[in-house]
Formats: sequence, structure tokens, C-alpha cells
Amino acid sequence: MARLIVDTREPAQVHEALANFSVPYERATLDVADFHIYRDDRLLFTVERKTWNDLEASCVDGRARDQLLRAASNARSQNAQHVVLLEHASVLTDAQLRSCVYGKDNRGLRARSTVDRLVLQHGVGVLRTANVMETARTLQWILEKSIKERWAPEGGQHTCGAYYGGSVQSKKSANDDNPQAVWTRMLQTVRGVSETAAKAIAETYPNAKSIVDAANATDDPKRLLDAIASVQTSKKRKLGKSAAGRVIVALCGPT
Repeated sequence: MARLIVDTREPAQVHEALANFSVPYERATLDVADFHIYRDDRLLFTVERKTWNDLEASCVDGRARDQLLRAASNARSQNAQHVVLLEHASVLTDAQLRSCVYGKDNRGLRARSTVDRLVLQHGVGVLRTANVMETARTLQWILEKSIKERWAPEGGQHTCGAYYGGSVQSKKSANDDNPQAVWTRMLQTVRGVSETAAKAIAETYPNAKSIVDAANATDDPKRLLDAIASVQTSKKRKLGKSAAGRVIVALCGPT
């Protein structure tokens, strides 16, 4: 039997949304995260709800990253998966991404960078929901899957879900001798980077450090953007500046 536990400090709108979908739940004061999902007595998921404005505000002083990493570490210690439900009705435009690459400061871009790093480097699952109603529906969906399909994080499994959609699963033990496969999977969590594109990037930049080192070695961010954008992903296509910008933001953050 799966159970949803909701923190007593969650606002009324969350309870109203859960009631709208007839989601059964219990209330308790939780030390970590906003929701816990159990099957029988085993903790499967710790879930944190954040609005985009909350994330932007907490990114200014670094609280967001530290808080989410502590929650993820706590979940792993109990063989559970930490998931962030990020309420955000839109994604960044290409113009905003270009502004980030060219060095203009923006709280929204800092928030985006924080999320990408959590997904790529630390395996925190992030799902984007449009509003609190969709957050409630997503909780219901996870709960149902935990019952019907007996979902559970498995030992040795590392799952990353990006809020722009998609997921990557990699069995850690199988990747000990194949770091290149891990790197290409990481790249695929960036929106706009397909498996083919990820492999093409990896041929020029064999690991994350190579891109970070290239960023640190140049005084002109546009040069790195142009270099990654020119990576040939097929006979007739290149990666392009939009996807290249997202890769740089994910690994290096706003410059």
C-alpha cells in the first residue's frame, strides 16, 4: 500500500488541489521536503514543491542549491529518490539564454543554471509543472505508479529528470569502465541535445571538465559559444547556438 504524507505547513491551495483529484493523504510535520511517498513502511520518494519565484529568490544567496542537495543526500541515505516539482508555466527564451552566455546577470538565469547543475551533477530529479493543480496531479500519478507498477528507486540506479522533459537512467556499476557513455547521457538531459548531438559534442569535448576548462581559458564567452554551436551533428546540421548556450549554462552557470 502506498501512502502520501503532506507537510502540515503546506498552504491551503495545495490541500485544495489534492482534494480536487481525490488524492488520499496524511498530514505530518516533515523535517525534509514537502511530501513523502511510502510503500508499506519503505520511503520511496521525498518531494519538494517550489515555485519559480521561490527558486529565483533563494538562488541569490545560494540557499536553493544547499537546501536541495541536503534533501537529496537525506533521501539517498534512506535508499529513496529526491524529486523537485518546479511550478513554472514557461521556459527561458533563446534571447534570455544568449543574454546569459554573454554575461548579463539575471535571477531567472541563475535559477535555471541551479536546476541544470542539480540534474546533471547531482542526480536530483526535477519535473516542471504548470501550477499547483498540475503539481497535485503529478503527485497522484507518482502515487498510482508506486502502487500499480511498484515503482521504487533501486540500489545502484541513478535517475535524473529534467524539468524541460525527459529522463536519463544509468546503472552505475555498468559505467565504471565507460565514462564516455555517462557523459553523453548527461548531455542528453539538456533540452535540444539528442543522442546523436551528445555523441558529436563528446567527440570534441570528451568530458564536462573540457568544456569548463575552455570557458575558463577564454575572455570572450562568444568564442566558446560559437565553437560548441559549430559542432557537426550530421552531414547537413550543426548543433546551433541555442542548444550550445544551454550546455554552457548547465555546466558553467551564468558568466
